[in-house]
Amino acid sequence: MLQTLRERVRSKEIWVSGAAQFRNPEDDLPRDFDQHRATYYTDLNLPLSADEFVASLKTQLEVGLG
Repeated sequence: MLQTLRERVRSKEIWVSGAAQFRNPEDDLPRDFDQHRATYYTDLNLPLSADEFVASLKTQLEVGLG
């Protein structure tokens, strides 16, 4: 169990309360993210629009719950 917890914390699947003060979110992004944002989103098969992303999530949830 502790090994799984360790892996999940490292991959940021689990959030530790109060840990934000010890990390820099800019470190999570590639240095050229702003210049190549569209490329990264395409590689991840994600829309650039937040509204489209949320609509897609809602559809997935409705199908999964349906």
